Amino acid sequence: MENKELVAKALEARSAAYTPYSGFRVGAALLCADGTVYGGCNIENAAFGPSCCAERTAFFKAVSEGKRGFSAIAIVGGPAGKEPEDFCPPCGVCRQVMMEFCDPETFQIILPSGREEYEIYTLKELLPVGSFLPGVYPEGASAPGLFRRRRRKKGIEKYDVQGNFIQSGSYAFKAGGHLGADKGCLR
Repeated sequence: MENKELVAKALEARSAAYTPYSGFRVGAALLCADGTVYGGCNIENAAFGPSCCAERTAFFKAVSEGKRGFSAIAIVGGPAGKEPEDFCPPCGVCRQVMMEFCDPETFQIILPSGREEYEIYTLKELLPVGSFLPGVYPEGASAPGLFRRRRRKKGIEKYDVQGNFIQSGSYAFKAGGHLGADKGCLR
């Protein structure tokens, strides 16, 4: 698929954006390795935290249908009711999701500044050094479930997902009942 066609699909996806709070509509078109294209739009929520960017919407749709190989994504965005006139690069969270599923050396991020002009970046060019990379956790562990804590009478013991002991610590209470020196840190 040509980049121009992918940009057109991103513009089409943008029309479904739900943006009652910002009025900034974003559309994305994700090209899978097998040629399938998944569209995504941004979906806002009054609580802001549950909102989802267009890029993640496209990725989650594709992944939920079993896709794992991706080649490129086109992202367009701008104020509702107007044609996009400027680049709309992905946020850090979206870049991290891309890193989970894409080869940073070859995955292309197409950023149009209109229907005819666009710039192309690799994921490696847009993702800062030091991001969380797939495969950095022990086999069988996931980031959210990497450590399990067990409370003891006088403190906490940390275990990995296989049940191996990692660390022991104790709560240090300060005035106001906060845990540890930094409100919840183990010492």
